[in-house]
Amino acid sequence: MDGLPPYPVAILLGPFSRRHPVQRSRGRVIFLLPAATDRCGAMMFRYEFGVVEWLWDLEAIRVNMPGSGERKFSGSYDEVVAVLSELGGQGWDVATCAANGNWLFWTLRRQH
Repeated sequence: MDGLPPYPVAILLGPFSRRHPVQRSRGRVIFLLPAATDRCGAMMFRYEFGVVEWLWDLEAIRVNMPGSGERKFSGSYDEVVAVLSELGGQGWDVATCAANGNWLFWTLRRQH
């Protein structure tokens, strides 16, 4: 089939959603879905992960995100909120949070 994209796709034949790119071949309609779909064509999301750690009594904040080195900040509640808000503006959300004593640890995720 000429004109298919060079990246992996799931090729489904039939009357599926019109949101996906369509190509006609030999009288059939072919819907090209991202490769991250399950057998039924439902989307399966891929995530990247990062972490934020805060030792509140030491006012120490550490941020580790993919593709960047460790960043360290000094701060209390306002700075933690600012860091999480900045990351939220970049598409990150909190997947989990763990706490013990003076320590808080957030795992963040971003869909891609």
